[in-house]
Amino acid sequence: MSLLNSLKSTAQPVKSPPLSLEKLRTRIQEWAAGKKLRLQSLFSDQSVNRMARDLGYDYRERVFDPATTLGLFITQVLNRDEPCSTVVSRLNKERKDQGLPSVSANPSAYCYARNRIPLDLIETLIKKTVAVANVRVDKRWRWCDKDVLMVDGFTVRAPDTQANQSEFPQPTSQEIGLGYPTLRVITLTSLATKVITCFQYGPMDGKGNGELSLFRKNFDSLRKNQVVVGDSIFDSYYDMAALLKRKVDGVFGIHATRDNPFIGQNLSRIRQTTRVLSRPKFDHNRISREDWEKLPPTITIRIIGFRTHGRCDQKVVVTTLLDRKKYPARAIADLYGLRWEAELDIRCLKSVMDLAELRCQTPQGLKCELAVNVLAYNLVALLMCDTAEVSDKHPRQFSFSHARDTFVLFGAERKTINDLEWLITQTNQFKIKNRPRRDEPRKIKKRNGKYARLSEPRPSRKSRRSHEKVAQAP
Repeated sequence: MSLLNSLKSTAQPVKSPPLSLEKLRTRIQEWAAGKKLRLQSLFSDQSVNRMARDLGYDYRERVFDPATTLGLFITQVLNRDEPCSTVVSRLNKERKDQGLPSVSANPSAYCYARNRIPLDLIETLIKKTVAVANVRVDKRWRWCDKDVLMVDGFTVRAPDTQANQSEFPQPTSQEIGLGYPTLRVITLTSLATKVITCFQYGPMDGKGNGELSLFRKNFDSLRKNQVVVGDSIFDSYYDMAALLKRKVDGVFGIHATRDNPFIGQNLSRIRQTTRVLSRPKFDHNRISREDWEKLPPTITIRIIGFRTHGRCDQKVVVTTLLDRKKYPARAIADLYGLRWEAELDIRCLKSVMDLAELRCQTPQGLKCELAVNVLAYNLVALLMCDTAEVSDKHPRQFSFSHARDTFVLFGAERKTINDLEWLITQTNQFKIKNRPRRDEPRKIKKRNGKYARLSEPRPSRKSRRSHEKVAQAP
């Protein structure tokens, strides 16, 4: 049984003997000596500063150079966005240990340096982490010798400033003055390495800002022999045809508007059928005439129905994987069950890393903050990949929260083999237990706050003072 199969809720855990601490340390030393660890291929301060200059970013030799500022920014988001003053205090603690003079405790210099970091630099480093993760992927982490990408979307809130509202306006369902600027984000996450391979973002409302539209912006980053897994919103003729053109397959939940051949049938046994879909009629609200004419006249899909354990007893999925011998129906059903890992990855971003609410006051700052969160997430995922490869496990069998804590405490020290040994052995100690058929109600125990919700726009400070003066007048 492969390591990937151990993630399935209906499968048994991997029956591999646990490694002793001494054997684990020996393996780490051997891999580190051979420069096989991904953490050894990461960027140094000199390479980051060199990348910044190559991108046309000129900076003076100062304390807050691009590498130092970005390193502090990554640590800040991993620490649930602690205040900038705390970041500067930590920097002073490091400078004291190094025998260097302290910098001003006022965080304004750090904030200005953070705002100067070019977005292109952060995106380049994200691509670097993806490349490092894909250099060597264990075959047991793959599904049927294919790379699986899970697509899903979520929203994040931003501070209510005029600049943020102009570029990322609040949802139209909320009254003016009662909502927050909201960003819609979509990610493609690797099932094998847990790394976010690409992401897109935009306003929550408006044409061209839905999950499907953002998903299509990632098509150029897809590679041959990949499989994209998503929920029913991604089941569309246009997207499946576009993926097939790039030699990429898809596994999606069946859309509500598509004809379901298994309605009214008992799916106690898995069922499957093949359908030939014709190109839909042209709709100018959905697609341009040029793109519509490029669509193939027909595509063939495979529809699979099966029974699951949970809130929805029966599931139906559509896929372009037509070879029934190479890709059995049960294997595809289990793969679609692993789509829930995308929800867990989003939970790691929004809850563990506290990405549910951004902090920057400007649109450019929001874009950089979001990108730094993705970069920090990928760095932790690389640590989990190294730990899994050394201990013969899967990266998703380790706790992301504990791996994040380990990276925050030990991540800055990766100079010696002993430093890498500490990183990996600490991450290896917290594994996620296998809990098959876990079913819990979607209810919360924690009560809401005691304060009432705001039902009308809050008056400005100036208007409140004017009302107070009128009230105090004789």
